[in-house]
Amino acid sequence: MQDPNKKEAKFGGRRLPCINAVGFGGCGEILTLGAPNHSFDQKVAFVTGRHSFKFGGVFFRRSIGRANIENPDIRFQNEADLLANIPNIVQMTFGTDLYTAKSKEWGFFFQDDWRVSKKLVINFGIRNDHFGNYVARGPDGGPPNAFNRGFADFGTFVHTPIRPVDNPFDSDSMNIAPRLGFSYNPDGQSKNVIRGGVSTMFTNLAGETVTQTVQNSLTEPFRSAFSRAEAIQFNLKYPQYNEDVLALVRGGQSGGSPRVVDPNLKAAYAFNFYMGYQREISPATALEAAYVGNRGVKWHTSRNANEVNALTGIRPNPLFARMDYWDNADSTWYHSLQTSIRHRMSNRLTANVHHTWSKAMAYGAGDIGWTSTNTPNFYDLRSNRALADGSLLHVLNVNAVYELPRFTSMTPAVRHVLGGWQFSTIFNAQTGAPISLSHPTGISGTRPDYIGGEPILGDYRQTLRYINRAAFAAVPENNLGNAIRLGNAGRNALRGPGRWNFDMSFGKNFNFKEKYRLQIRTDLFNAFNHTNYSGVDTNVESANFGRITSTAGAREIQLNARFVF
Repeated sequence: MQDPNKKEAKFGGRRLPCINAVGFGGCGEILTLGAPNHSFDQKVAFVTGRHSFKFGGVFFRRSIGRANIENPDIRFQNEADLLANIPNIVQMTFGTDLYTAKSKEWGFFFQDDWRVSKKLVINFGIRNDHFGNYVARGPDGGPPNAFNRGFADFGTFVHTPIRPVDNPFDSDSMNIAPRLGFSYNPDGQSKNVIRGGVSTMFTNLAGETVTQTVQNSLTEPFRSAFSRAEAIQFNLKYPQYNEDVLALVRGGQSGGSPRVVDPNLKAAYAFNFYMGYQREISPATALEAAYVGNRGVKWHTSRNANEVNALTGIRPNPLFARMDYWDNADSTWYHSLQTSIRHRMSNRLTANVHHTWSKAMAYGAGDIGWTSTNTPNFYDLRSNRALADGSLLHVLNVNAVYELPRFTSMTPAVRHVLGGWQFSTIFNAQTGAPISLSHPTGISGTRPDYIGGEPILGDYRQTLRYINRAAFAAVPENNLGNAIRLGNAGRNALRGPGRWNFDMSFGKNFNFKEKYRLQIRTDLFNAFNHTNYSGVDTNVESANFGRITSTAGAREIQLNARFVF
């Protein structure tokens, strides 16, 4: 919706603001994405003696395309502020015009599989990758551009000069990644196999990281977030429109909230570890157990810089609002024990059972997501160390396929109606993913206090209330709407509801005169229509705090028929 009283001068300039208060809210966004990517790779392999060599290279031309506007987001701390129209946070997203940002990457590798003996094979190799920077340009070759800068002083968050638009941050050319592995068959009969290995892998910079450094002009940031004191200073109230506040930012009264990417940002990398044992139990059944882990180093993450002082409401650098800073500050740890039993087709049955116990730790999302650390303290990232987003303690997967006899000795009617049906099933069960509790205040990332008691209610499937409200309390706030201290509830301190799912499938092929075939199939997803709860309201200020907010899919049945001739 748009301002009914005034026509917008530019698309998106007068979109109706949304209200975010006392547990309700939600804003709209118009986002256009898409740009072509190009790649070329070549591999060469040859065998000589006991060695199997491979080498090759790859070239990527990565592109991201984007045009973006959002409704203003005006947040009120409590009902009294809402009635008085005194916002606690005013976030204006001015967005960008259409642009394309391109980056060049290339790499090469060499590896050798060396059969040392009948029992031992060793694999070793090396790879190097070059990661370029993203250079943004509009359709005519001009703006929008990436306007990036660093911090000259992390105490006052004073900026370094703007980087050249064709070199917003340094390229990263030397990323040498060795790897070594082995396979050992101690009995020489392939009934017992021990495998192990270690490798290093580098990852490129996600294009989403640089999107908010792209601006229509140097004085037109992608977004600007104002505190309560700044909202009062600039008389920002509901309704407030993007183009009105943009004029204020362009005039130099506020510098907005530019994204700052460390100009020396390096490619993140991970050390990967594997040690496993495979045992043939019978000619059709095998057991495997393995430790799988990795250690992520220099992972990309963001923190909110230039937050207001909780007591004074003043920012270290008053020329700018809150800023989004990206660097190599995150680190990750992942450990898992993975066990499997595999049964090949025998007596018309194929079945596999897999179980994974795992734990992933990180300061932010880790290597399983692109997001910020959401830490309330820019200088104390270690206090944010917790379970990584999406870390699952247990995952069990069972799948099986059973074929009924074809009854070839029976009459044609029995053979066609009953014989040859195939039944398959997949059962999956897992513990819940980590969830963080929130206490929205003028300071980003504030969490509530845990005050005692059972945090999770055991009867949530009957009551739909998952978190015990009585176990948590909001942190007291001052007259600026800022928490007077940080809550003691840690990041990702709880786990969401676990879930299980059972899928089934029935199918059969009917053959006619060797030239025609009719296949019929029925697939049942969530065959028992089990309700898996997914979302939980984690806002301690919300009237629905702790309640289940969504579920996974209900049962679906698909009927398929295919005639082949």
